[in-house]
Amino acid sequence: MNDAHNNIAQKYALAFLNLYAHELSSEYFQNLKGLFLFLKKNRWFYFYLGMSHIDHATKQQAIDLVGEILNCCHHTSRLINTLIKHNRIELLDAVIEQILTCYNKSKNVETFTILTSHMLQKDEKECVLKSIRSLTEHNIQATFDVDPSLICGIKIQSDRSFFERSISRQLKDFEQSILRRVGL
Repeated sequence: MNDAHNNIAQKYALAFLNLYAHELSSEYFQNLKGLFLFLKKNRWFYFYLGMSHIDHATKQQAIDLVGEILNCCHHTSRLINTLIKHNRIELLDAVIEQILTCYNKSKNVETFTILTSHMLQKDEKECVLKSIRSLTEHNIQATFDVDPSLICGIKIQSDRSFFERSISRQLKDFEQSILRRVGL
């Protein structure tokens, strides 16, 4: 997404937070993250909400159903309806991402994505989280996922930090080293 879309999304997010932040709980923001993930996986939802020949009542039913399933309150429905009214529904996930970013900044939360080559046990996850906590002064939220292409490794990433230690990374570094030596 380009800078113009990000700026517009940020303006909608700030307007939303200015109106409703005092009414929203931390549970709401967790549910909003669920909606964000739903939208990332179900891009067709925008397509249907953006169709002009579908009447508003049908769109509202779809919005209410998704909101009910994901336990998002009526404020989210108002946001979606505003974006539809302004013909900017394609910005919904960007607006939600901006809302979550602003909320995390206000709560001093840094979100990490942790990829490992294999599934970690609970105590291993806690060890990784403990290491991250020792390196940052922020509260942390982490999501763990598996990426077999890492080959015996781990990748830790946030907006501010990046760390990768894996055989895959070592092979890439080795390849770069060889290419530099032969002058390519």
